[in-house]
Amino acid sequence: MSDLLHQLGIDWKLLASQGVNFLILLVALTYLVWRPLLNVMKDRRIKIEEGLKVTDEAEERLRSIDKLKEEKSVEADREALRVVTEAEARGNEKKGEIIENAEKMTDALLKSAQEQADRQAKAEEDRIMRYARELVTQVVSKYTDLDPSKIDEKLVTKALAQLKKERV
Repeated sequence: MSDLLHQLGIDWKLLASQGVNFLILLVALTYLVWRPLLNVMKDRRIKIEEGLKVTDEAEERLRSIDKLKEEKSVEADREALRVVTEAEARGNEKKGEIIENAEKMTDALLKSAQEQADRQAKAEEDRIMRYARELVTQVVSKYTDLDPSKIDEKLVTKALAQLKKERV
């Protein structure tokens, strides 16, 4: 076999030394490069898995926060609706009170205005009656040649009362 290797141009010593060199290189690369590279890849895989777990937890927290946010939003909407309803009810109560007070004030003002108008009408009627009494007395005294102090006051009052009845 050595002749066959020699005829092919292969030196078995050189081949053996290259094999030993390859084994030394293989062992050196295994310990110096391959295993540290595997360890780095393993650490990286672990970090990636941890990152994925953290991401899943964060997504779960986000979902729970979104759910809580929706619940709080619904609760806030209910509370706002309750507050608006209460405010509307209080506003309607106040509106009723204001209308009632306005009606009372209007009634009081109308009553006061009516009383004042009645007083003024009565005063004007009294003034007109005094004037009519004087006028009747003057007319009677002028046409009857009587002293105005001697004209019967009852007769004048009766005539004015009759005139008043006819006017109403």
